[in-house]
This record gives sequence, C-alpha cells and structure tokens, in this order.
Amino acid sequence: MMPKQSSLHASEYHRDRGLVAICVFAAWLAIAGCAKPGRAATAKAAGMLSAGGAPLAGVNVTFTPAAGRSASGTTDSEGKFELSTFARGDGAVPGKHRVTLSLQVSDVPMPGTPEAAAYKPLPSPFAKKYAGLGTTDLEVEIPAGGNTAIALEVAKP
Repeated sequence: MMPKQSSLHASEYHRDRGLVAICVFAAWLAIAGCAKPGRAATAKAAGMLSAGGAPLAGVNVTFTPAAGRSASGTTDSEGKFELSTFARGDGAVPGKHRVTLSLQVSDVPMPGTPEAAAYKPLPSPFAKKYAGLGTTDLEVEIPAGGNTAIALEVAKP
C-alpha cells in the first residue's frame, strides 16, 4: 500500500513556509522595538550673537540641555542664528540650556603643504570660556512656546 500523498504541492509548501517566516520576523520586530523612538518635542529658538555690541558671523552656537539632544545653529553676517535639533529649523528641546560657541573653520590648508606652514588661524572674536560646557556661563531657558528673540552678548578675548 502506498502512503497517502499530501494535497500540498511543493510550491505551495514553500510559499506557506515563507509566509510563516515573514510573520515570525514581523512579530520579532514588533517585540524588539525596531521602530525609531519618538522624538522629544522641540520649540522654535533663534536669536542674535554679539560681542561688544557688534554681531559675530560664522560662529557655531550650541544649546545643550541637562538631558536630551543638543541643538545648534551658525550665525550669519548679522550675527543671527536659528537652532536645529532633529530637522533644520525645528528649534530646541524646551528647558534650561548651557550655551557653547565655536568658530566655523573653513579653508584650512592640508598639513605639510607650503600653505599650511604660512597659515595663521583668525583670532577668536569671543573669550575662550565660551568654548566648553564646563567653562561657559551662558545659560538660556527655552520655553515650550519657543523663543525667537534670544540675545547673547559675550565678552571679547
């Protein structure tokens, strides 16, 4: 007597196995939390940076909260900046922030070239204390409703 043959053909068997594998994988992704975590809420934040009453151009301005992601922006020729955290211009996470500054560096010659030997970086237009989180005394509160009129006046070197 011959064994009874299954009603499933080989192609149907492999298709059904593939569907089971896909379902198991999808369930694993859901349990493992593969999706991106929710982003923290941000509030519009922008302002102006100056030293001695003169606007500072080409300065990277970074707002660092006690917890969460930092926001940053670069000043334009009028010293104006707009902060971005997750997307361009989305602002900063509401709360208290320490503010640090750094110069936007461009056109630095390659080391070992004659240009590099003659290169002298421009002097900083602001005091060194603003470069580090441990030394800056700049603090700004970003309210949940945002602040687009932040005025940062810093000391010259």
